[in-house]
Parts: sequence; structure tokens; C-alpha cells
Amino acid sequence: MKLTPSYPVLQSVLSFRPFLQNPPKTGLDLVAYWESVGVINSRPDIMDSQEHARRLHHQSEHRERA
Repeated sequence: MKLTPSYPVLQSVLSFRPFLQNPPKTGLDLVAYWESVGVINSRPDIMDSQEHARRLHHQSEHRERA
């Protein structure tokens, strides 16, 4: 499974992060860094992220237009 952050999320993370003297070098390091700054696991109310994404997708496809 390939994880690709959306551009706005990545832009937000990069714009607010401090300059890192020792930036993450591996995927594991990057995930640990993202967890430490709250990018990952920042929504404890979402138990199943895939189901949440499906629900948002369905809502966006079936919403009423004004």
C-alpha cells in the first residue's frame, strides 16, 4: 500500500515545521516524525480511516447542489 499525502496537507506540514537539523531519512523515521507533530493519529474520533474516506466520498458524490 502506497501512502501519498495530499498536496495541501504536505504544504501545511512543511510550512509550519521547524528547520530540522536531522531530517527523517527513512519511511519509518518520517512516520515517527509525523506522529510526534500530530499529522498521524490527530483524529481520535475516526476509528476506521478507510470507512471514513468512503463515507466522505459518497457524501460528496450525492450532495444536493444549490
